Amino acid sequence: MKYEWRKKHIMPNVVMPFMASMLMMGTSPASAADYQEALPAEELGQTDILPDELPLAWVYAQYLVAPSTIDNKVELFDLDGKDPTYIRGQIAASYFPNMLQGTARPELYISETFFSRGTRGDRTDVITVYDKRTLAPTGEIPLPGNKRGLLVTKPNAFQFTDKEKLGLVFNFTPAASVTVVDLVERKVVGDVEIPGCALIYPTGPRGFSSLCGNGTLLSIQVDKNGKLISEVESKPFNKLDDDPLYSKPAAIDQKNYFVSYLGHVQPIDLRGKKPKIGKKWSLLTPEEAKENWRPSAAYPVTADSRGHLYVLMSPDGFDGSHRDDGKEIWVFNIKKKKKVRTIKMTNGGQGMAITNEDTPRLLVATSSRKLDVYNPETGEALNSFNMPTWGPAILIPVKR
Repeated sequence: MKYEWRKKHIMPNVVMPFMASMLMMGTSPASAADYQEALPAEELGQTDILPDELPLAWVYAQYLVAPSTIDNKVELFDLDGKDPTYIRGQIAASYFPNMLQGTARPELYISETFFSRGTRGDRTDVITVYDKRTLAPTGEIPLPGNKRGLLVTKPNAFQFTDKEKLGLVFNFTPAASVTVVDLVERKVVGDVEIPGCALIYPTGPRGFSSLCGNGTLLSIQVDKNGKLISEVESKPFNKLDDDPLYSKPAAIDQKNYFVSYLGHVQPIDLRGKKPKIGKKWSLLTPEEAKENWRPSAAYPVTADSRGHLYVLMSPDGFDGSHRDDGKEIWVFNIKKKKKVRTIKMTNGGQGMAITNEDTPRLLVATSSRKLDVYNPETGEALNSFNMPTWGPAILIPVKR
C-alpha cells in the first residue's frame, strides 16, 4: 500500500512535471564534465594583523544590539575605505559592554557580563583585555560581587584614571559603587561606595566624580592601591525636576560640558581633586527658545580640541523628546558661548564624534544604521557608510 501511494501521488505530481520541464528546456541532468574546475580549498584560521599604529582615519563603533542583547560587538571602521572593505576588524562582546581604548599600552578593554547558560545560569562579570593588533583576547580580570551595572551602554560606566593605570567600573544593584581595577597588574584593588550617585567622570590625578540624585556632584580620590583617601560633595546645581543634565558630556582635557534637556550648558572643570562648577549658559536665543529647540539624541554632544562644542538639536521639543533623533548640529565657540554654524544632516543623528586627524572629520551615528561623515568647518556631507548592526553606536575615534 505504501508503494502504491508513492507511485500514484509522488511520481505523477512531483517528479514527472519536473522531468518534463527539464526536457522542454532542452536540458538533462548535469554530469561532472559540465562543471568548471573546482575552486581550490581555502586555508582556514587565517588572521590579519593590524598596524602597530592605527591610522587616525579609523574609528571604533561600539554597539548595544537591542534585539539580541547577548550578542554585541565592536567594529573598526576605515573612513577612507570603500564598500564593503571599510570594516577592518571586529570584537565580539557580551551583555551590556563598555569599551576603553588604551594609549599607554597596546590594549583594548571591554567590561562585560556572561551567564553560564547564555541567558541564565551563573553570572560572571569581567574586564576582557584585547590585543590592539590582533583584536584577540589576551586576558580577563574577574569583577567580584555580580554587581556591574547592566545598563544601556553608556561611555561613563567604565573609565580610566591615573594615566590609564586604573580602570573604574560602575556598579548598580541598586546600591551604587565603583570597582577600582589595576589594569597593569590585572587585578581588582578597591571598591568605593557612592550611595545615591551614578556613573564615572575622571577627576584629578587619580579619582572620579559621580552625579547624585540630590542634584550634587560627589568627587572621590583614591590612592595608588585603589583605596579611598578623600571625598567631597558639591552644592546642588543639577535641577533634576526642572531642567536635568544629560549624563553624557563632551570633555576636553577633563573640562566637561554637560547639556540640559532645555538647552543649557553646564561646564565642570574636573582637572583638580575638587571640581569647579562653572556658570551655566544657554544654547538658545529668545527666538529659538520660543520654537522649543532642545538637545536630543542618545549621545547629544561632542567637542574638538579647538574649543568647539557640537550639539544635536531638534525643534518643537517636549517632555520625552530628549531621545529623538537630532535634526541639526549646532556648533558653538565654547569661550565666546556663541553659535558659529549650523550643520544640516542627511539622516539625522543619535551620536557624534570628532576624529583626531590633522584635518578632523565629524562623525554622526544615525538610528537608520548609518555612519555619516561631515566636514566640521563647512558642514559638507563627505561620505556615508552602512552600519551592519542596529544602532545607535558609540563612536570612539582612534587616538595615539
